[in-house]
Amino acid sequence: MKRAALLAVVTSACDPLVDDTYTGRSLFTLEGTLAEAMRPHDADPALALLWQDPGTAAGPGVEAAEIPFTLDALGSFTAQIPAKPPAGAWFAFDDGGPRLGEAYLHVVTQVPITTADVDLGLDPVHVIVYADGDVVGGAASDYLGGDVTAGYHLRRFMATAQPGAGQRELIARCVANTGDHDACAVRRAYRLDPIGDTAALRIVLRVR
Repeated sequence: MKRAALLAVVTSACDPLVDDTYTGRSLFTLEGTLAEAMRPHDADPALALLWQDPGTAAGPGVEAAEIPFTLDALGSFTAQIPAKPPAGAWFAFDDGGPRLGEAYLHVVTQVPITTADVDLGLDPVHVIVYADGDVVGGAASDYLGGDVTAGYHLRRFMATAQPGAGQRELIARCVANTGDHDACAVRRAYRLDPIGDTAALRIVLRVR
C-alpha cells in the first residue's frame, strides 16, 4: 500500500510543467512543494478549487475550477487564482453583508470530478475564502472568524460541535432547502479561524 503524502506550501521557484492559458492578473498566489515529487507527475495532475455548496449538504464541489500552476522536477509548485468565485459558489447572510465564496484546494486528474478516483487529495486544514467587499462585523465576520478586506484570504478549518451564529444560519438554510437537519448539521460542524494569508498549506494525498 502506498503511504499518504503531504504537500507543504512554501516559497519556491518553479519551471512550467502544465499549460497556463490564463493571461490576466492573478488575484491570489499559492506556493508549495510535493513530498512525493514524481507521483503527481505520473498522474498528470491539476490543482483545482472545489467550491463549497452554499445551499445543501453536498459539500465542496458545487463548482470546481482548475487553477494555473507550474511544477518542477523536484515537486515545487506555484499556483495562481485568476478569477473570483463562480456563480454557484456565492452566498451571503441575511444581514446584508458582502457576498462570500469558500473553496478547498485539491489535486485532481481532471475537472469535472466525475468519480473519487480522479481526486488525488486535498488540504484538510486550510480554506480559501473570497469576500466581494470589506467584511466589518455582522454574520460574515462571525463566519470568517473576524473581519477581512475584500478579496481572497486563507482561513483555518476547525471541526466543532458548537457552530457559530453565521454557520447556524447556513445550517438553517440548508435544512430549508433539503429537509435533512442531520446531514446539514454534520456537513457544517466546523468553524473558520483566522490565519495568515501566507500560511503554509499541507495537502494530504490519498492512499493508492
